[in-house]
Order: sequence, then structure tokens, then C-alpha cells
Amino acid sequence: MSRAYKFTNEQYQEVMELMKITTDAKLHKKLEVLQLRMEGYKNADIAAITKYSASRVSALVCIYAHNGISYFEKEHRISGNRRNISFQEETVYPLSGMLRSPRILKIYLILPLLIFAQLLLSALHCFYSA
Repeated sequence: MSRAYKFTNEQYQEVMELMKITTDAKLHKKLEVLQLRMEGYKNADIAAITKYSASRVSALVCIYAHNGISYFEKEHRISGNRRNISFQEETVYPLSGMLRSPRILKIYLILPLLIFAQLLLSALHCFYSA
């Protein structure tokens, strides 16, 4: 079921003002979608102009209609590699910075355990053979 959103002139001016001051290219492109929609373009036409899919255009318009312009000013990404730590964390926990790489993990943690196990086995062998 399609929904026709009605936008006011104040909303249009709000989008245009944010477009003028933003330096983020991705945000500018999203605001361009909203601007074109408020000017009366259809989703398929906006998709052809902005190189977004028509469903993405529809989703952006829906997000704006429900959350307002403040939604686009914040970062909402939740994906990414969470194993990476910040520079401040790396200075506090220097070893955890090294643990990002599986190779480093093997060198610093597993190799000493193997050496300790080998020494323990040789000590037990000497003890029981004597």
C-alpha cells in the first residue's frame, strides 16, 4: 500500500538549509532525495537522478516523515569490525592492540602455552623415568 506524504514549506526550507551547510556527501545526497520528493518528483524519477533504488528513495522519505530531519544528522551505522580498538584503548591496553591479528595472537598466547606444556612433559618424563 503506497502512502502519499504531504510536506510543508517549512520542511522544504529546513531540508534546503541543511543542504547548504552540510559537507558530508552522503548526507547531501539523502537530502537531495528529500528535496526532489518535496518538489513533486516520483520515486522512480528520483531514483534515476540520484542513482538510488526506488525502494531506497521510498525508505528515505518514510524515515524523514516519521523521524524528521534530526534523524539524518546522526550516524546510525551499527555494523563493522568491533574487534578494532581506539587509539586511547590501545595505549591503556597495549597487548589487546596486538591481539587484533590472529598471527599475533598465536605468537603471544598460544606459543608460550605450548612451550610450557613441552617443559612440563619433559619434567614429568624425567621424574617418572628416574
